[in-house]
Amino acid sequence: MMSGYISDCLGENFSCIQPKPILPQKFNWDVFMATLIPTEGCNFQCSYCHKNHPAASMTRDTLDQIEEYITAQAPRHKQVVLAWLGGEPILCKDTVLEVSEMIQNLQKQHGFQYTAKMTTNGYLLDEKLFRQFCQAGITSYQITLDGWNHDKTRPHVSGKGTLRTIIDNLVALSKLPPEEYSFHITLRRNLLAGDEDYSWYDYLYRLFGQDKRFDVLVCAVGDWGGKGSHDLSPLHQDTQEVLVAKHIAYLDKIGMLRYNQMYCVSRPNRLVFWPDGKIGKCTAALNRPQPQLE
Repeated sequence: MMSGYISDCLGENFSCIQPKPILPQKFNWDVFMATLIPTEGCNFQCSYCHKNHPAASMTRDTLDQIEEYITAQAPRHKQVVLAWLGGEPILCKDTVLEVSEMIQNLQKQHGFQYTAKMTTNGYLLDEKLFRQFCQAGITSYQITLDGWNHDKTRPHVSGKGTLRTIIDNLVALSKLPPEEYSFHITLRRNLLAGDEDYSWYDYLYRLFGQDKRFDVLVCAVGDWGGKGSHDLSPLHQDTQEVLVAKHIAYLDKIGMLRYNQMYCVSRPNRLVFWPDGKIGKCTAALNRPQPQLE
């Protein structure tokens, strides 16, 4: 049995929405939710990133144990929801495809509904790999594009810019026929203090505004302790909501679809599997000491 810990969504350094207490009978116990973090390694060096990025990935033994657990649990539920996080999960694309194929085989045997999503920087998500992921059931994505500042705030580990590659990937995906590829891509923008250049949204609208498979998520950058956070201008709590509201209003004005719900909710039937074999309930408070489960 893998050791585990419980991570609380404390909201001290994160923009988490704290849910009101929900009685156990209000939960949908028919849904099994699993978040897999195959590696905390990343090919980006984002200025505001609060995570450590050890290069180690899941060992074969850890992956076997996770697959054994999912194989036992998934058939007990009517719906299985899988989320891929990192680091950058595409660095472990073979792991992603292996687990996805396993769940799809279980789905064929037991008939539960299966959906999967991924948070990725999009740099390696070319059309060929995207087609593989879609066939593997991963049809929902969140990809961050930091506007015209993107190459400064989200450079490659080599130091070079990343925006052009991601945009080229996304444009290629937008050309996939909707009747064959029903997917959802949320383009996240992280705002710094004083960021009121809305022309970025005009650019996104020209590229994706007529494609209902794309929308935009606006978030505020706080001081989360990243190595380069002292060189940035993070938003204070009292100004976050005002600036985010202005950006949302502009998106509405030009008719760009938006997705503006940020939740970090620990559910009783949701588990987070870390590369080192630990098990958590939430991806927030990543590096805080946690009580060990017996």
